[in-house]
Amino acid sequence: MASRIHKFPRREIGRFSDRIQNVLDNKDAREILGEYLKEVKRRDLQNVLKLWKEAAKYLKDEGPYSEEEMWDQIDGIDDFNINPLMTISEKNDKLIYIQQESARILNRVLSVFIKYLEQKHMQ
Repeated sequence: MASRIHKFPRREIGRFSDRIQNVLDNKDAREILGEYLKEVKRRDLQNVLKLWKEAAKYLKDEGPYSEEEMWDQIDGIDDFNINPLMTISEKNDKLIYIQQESARILNRVLSVFIKYLEQKHMQ
């Protein structure tokens, strides 16, 4: 668990409910999503969130990029659609696709995650 409990206004939680990308773009919400996935024992989706974070890190040039490492992570995700990724040649375009596909997969828990936020993290 996080060392502090972050509370969000109802309006911000409403914005998060619009799309998973809004959750992923907010550092505190993203951290809470990771805690939630751990709490509900969704290791598969924890790995998807980890992949999204890795792609974000590489897009910001915050570490050495390893395409092989990214493929290893992708191989462990059942529902990841790799076909479009195979046709992309530019590194940044690949990373953007990885984030989009990760968000698509994470979206399946958005509604229950929003309920969790409302119950435990609403001001």
